[in-house]
Amino acid sequence: DYKYVRLLGAFYMRLVGNALDVYQYLEPLYNDYRKVRLRTAEGTFSLSHVDELVDQMLTEDFMLDIALPRVPLRWTLEDSVKLEPRRSALEEDFEEELEESEDMEARARAAALELEMARENAKRGYGARPP
Repeated sequence: DYKYVRLLGAFYMRLVGNALDVYQYLEPLYNDYRKVRLRTAEGTFSLSHVDELVDQMLTEDFMLDIALPRVPLRWTLEDSVKLEPRRSALEEDFEEELEESEDMEARARAAALELEMARENAKRGYGARPP
């Protein structure tokens, strides 16, 4: 739970790790939204988040005035079947929510159709009770 130690480890992995290890160990940190303070060159502090810094590590050539080794783009590793396609943590929740909303829409359509059929039957006298 030490965010600065975690970032230091991620930065070290980015510097010395191979491409597969870099993506496998850094991408789960996209789900870490904790705030961190960065000291600027002027001596002041700026506010950032762990996931933003991880994104910088994976996408930029320089970080903290240090040149990062080149890593292949993620889609290149996916095409060569060395890396599984990335799934967002929110993707499962989104799919569940989508299924629930589709079920609710289907139930509402079925209820509306049933009500319409009952009205038509009542107009035609089907199901009407004799006086």
